[in-house]
Amino acid sequence: MKAPLREIGRENCHPQDTIEDGMRGLTYDYCFSGKRVGPVGQIELHVTSVLTDWAGNIYTRKCRYLGHKERWRDCIRSHIIKHLTDLYVGQMLVRAMMGNFEVDHKKYKDWNSYHGQDSKE
Repeated sequence: MKAPLREIGRENCHPQDTIEDGMRGLTYDYCFSGKRVGPVGQIELHVTSVLTDWAGNIYTRKCRYLGHKERWRDCIRSHIIKHLTDLYVGQMLVRAMMGNFEVDHKKYKDWNSYHGQDSKE
């Protein structure tokens, strides 16, 4: 059975509990890494999203996911949407920001560099 990717860990670094007045300006960026684990098709996926509001406040979220690799792109998209909505960004703005979202393979980081490890280890 293909277990969907589920969150197994989260770290937030937010200067405040909400993004105030996101309509004045809000940008996002992200990166991700992953590796195969356990049975065939199982992966551990790490996603970091960074939101910056109009005032220059930076909101960072790092999550770890575990499960079948089949829907990893959807997991990254959902991660960013959840980060935005958890900071009370309005649904219409979230839809506008994420409407044409596609995972950019340039955002992939090698597992060791993502975790700040020397690749020679």
